[in-house]
Amino acid sequence: MDIEIVKLFIEVGLLTGAGALLLLAGYRGLLFLEELARAKLINSHHEAMDRRDEITPKVETILHDTRLAAGNADCCFTMEKHNGTVSVGGLAFMFMTCYYEVVDGKWQSNKESRERMPLSRYHTLVRKIKDEDYLVLDADKRIEGLEPVVYATLENWNIHRSIFVKLQNVDGLMIGFLGLDYGEEKTNKMREDDLTENIKIAKEAASRIGTLLSLEIADIKARRKVFNR
Repeated sequence: MDIEIVKLFIEVGLLTGAGALLLLAGYRGLLFLEELARAKLINSHHEAMDRRDEITPKVETILHDTRLAAGNADCCFTMEKHNGTVSVGGLAFMFMTCYYEVVDGKWQSNKESRERMPLSRYHTLVRKIKDEDYLVLDADKRIEGLEPVVYATLENWNIHRSIFVKLQNVDGLMIGFLGLDYGEEKTNKMREDDLTENIKIAKEAASRIGTLLSLEIADIKARRKVFNR
């Protein structure tokens, strides 16, 4: 609050000297609390990035091994739900982003195109994965009610089959999904029993990655508890 405004209030009789001091003290206190809240928010973001750096090699190894084991998929990736801010909690999830991706050497990465994808545009897709634990998408076999943007994406990226498996934390809450993409050649070579085996492999990988991501969140909360003492 501008000191000149306070002086004016005193001159016109709206404030006493003591009242002015209390007003300025209260205002400065609010500024301090705002700065403290901002510092904690930045600290939580830094904590998340530090922990993310620790688990990244482990997640990427799992994805690499999964891609090869699941029929040498063209791409193996994770999509994680987030709230679109530097805060790691407290706000509703509004987006999903691809944080990890490994691809066949001949396959073009789509990681950047999978950033901050609005959950509202993929509501049915995400709900189906949540309810059914996994979902198989074929470019030439439409699932009724699924958002048209899902199949438009498959077509644009030359994906003929995708396998999506739910990622969940240790409390059983969905935090995203693991995906496997296959081009035309590998899709045509995939038999029904191959598909079943690839789903099984993806589920095992999703379970391991979900545990790692849960440990990340638990570690951040533990650090924050110490920080706030």
